[in-house]
Amino acid sequence: MMKSKKLTVISVFATLAALCFSGCGKNGAGANASDASKMVGAPPVEVIYPVKKSVELWDPYVSRIDSQYSVDIQARVGGYLESVNFKDGDFVKKGDLLFVIDPRPYQALVDAAKAQVKDAEARIVLAESNAKRADELYATKAISKENLETRKSELLRAKAALLSAQAQLKQAELDLEFTHVRAPISGRVSERLVDAGNLITAGQSPVLARIVSDGKVYAYFEVSERDMIRYMDDPKMLDFIAGKTKEGPEVKLNLTGEKKVYKGFVKYVDNRIDRDSSTLRMRAEVVNDDGKLVPGVFANLSVKAVPNKEYLMLPEAVVNTDMLSRYVVVVGDDDVVRFAPVEVGPLYNRDMRIIKSGISEKDRILYKGMFRALPGVKVSPKLVNTAEKK
Repeated sequence: MMKSKKLTVISVFATLAALCFSGCGKNGAGANASDASKMVGAPPVEVIYPVKKSVELWDPYVSRIDSQYSVDIQARVGGYLESVNFKDGDFVKKGDLLFVIDPRPYQALVDAAKAQVKDAEARIVLAESNAKRADELYATKAISKENLETRKSELLRAKAALLSAQAQLKQAELDLEFTHVRAPISGRVSERLVDAGNLITAGQSPVLARIVSDGKVYAYFEVSERDMIRYMDDPKMLDFIAGKTKEGPEVKLNLTGEKKVYKGFVKYVDNRIDRDSSTLRMRAEVVNDDGKLVPGVFANLSVKAVPNKEYLMLPEAVVNTDMLSRYVVVVGDDDVVRFAPVEVGPLYNRDMRIIKSGISEKDRILYKGMFRALPGVKVSPKLVNTAEKK
């Protein structure tokens, strides 16, 4: 039994040795991949041509939404909070009444100031009459020049007193107006932070409520230094950064899981790249027509990268990666496989990779049958029309 097993092992090694020697050339070298392909026949593969078309490139970022305007509502005069004239979370318009502070003490001050104005006006009438009479008496040498100057001085003091009384009346009317706290901007109001009946102290009162605008919102995002340099190819972006225009490239924004797309433009670029993150902060203004872009939420934002131009593109699945670079498998005119390193650009439509250099639009790129195609192997290519998803 042992003897038969030994004979079997010896026969296996003999067979392998015979195959090895039969594959050796005249120089004694082993059979190469091409010779092997001739022995077994050229393996079938599918190839495609790169797509060349003019496209718009949009770079994706994560943005944080913030309100364009945000105001803390505080009282400008003190007193008891008489009423709250909104419901928590209401949308309010500029000028809408929000709070009322007891106006009666301020109405009394207005009435007193009006009385002082009337008194000052009466004093002016008297001073003008005295000054006119003094002029007449001085003309007849009935009074001295000193008496004349005194009457004119009394008239000037009366006019000054009127101005002072009018200023006090204006201040009193402003204070009375401030007892009615109105919305300084349009937007959505927060919950009331102080209830009616509380005593409000001018200059020390807490925030009564907050209003954030929601007609337009800010979308903040961070751009890498490499992307920023690439954006310099866009004349519009270049003019915007240089301060020649007030508007940068277009942006699109959507909430996670939502199909609706909000549009806007880059309106602000920070004046330096952050040294810690090597990113540049940008801000886009986006129209929030349905009010869903709530301040504080994160959203998906895309920036129009560069002007439309033609690019070579391949399905992302056929662009391979090794330790050094990206590459594709090319089937030459002689149907022999070779590897071609390529310089890649961003993704287009999530599945097409832009190819900057390394191949031409006439190169046949291996699409299917990768495991059968080794460098130097001759294959049997079949052209398919699946380079781009429809």
